[in-house]
This record gives sequence, C-alpha cells and structure tokens, in this order.
Amino acid sequence: HTLVIPKEHGEFLHNLSDASLADLLPLAKRVAKSLPGGPGQYNVLQNNGKLAHQVVPHVHVHIIPKPNAEEGLGVGWPT
Repeated sequence: HTLVIPKEHGEFLHNLSDASLADLLPLAKRVAKSLPGGPGQYNVLQNNGKLAHQVVPHVHVHIIPKPNAEEGLGVGWPT
C-alpha cells in the first residue's frame, strides 16, 4: 500500500492547517487513481492517536488496494 504524508507536521488531523488538509485529499485521490491495475477497490485509512492504532506521530493517509476479499485491509465492525 501507499502512504500520503503532508509536509506540515501534525500528530493529529485536527493539528493540520486547512491549507495542508486541502492538499492532502486530492493527492490521495491521485495516488488511488495510479494504483497498479487501475483504480479498483481500495481503502483510505487515517488513524489519530495510539488507541486508534496510530504508530507514527505524524498525520498520514494509507491508500490500501483491495483486489479481492482475502487481500488488503480487513475491516470488521462490531454489531
């Protein structure tokens, strides 16, 4: 998968300026469109804080291809 990382430092999404945020999603879109095999199905993931599984203390967006049910990010929501 691919990471999209803003130049401006911010540990949490709400720490980034509106200008950085305005650049981040269009860039994530460009990355998604350039995935090998074309823009198929994919997940866009952004975690904020250790409890939310953030490991690196700098905002970044994951673009994770989902080529089939077994590969890519597995998301299960509690019922």
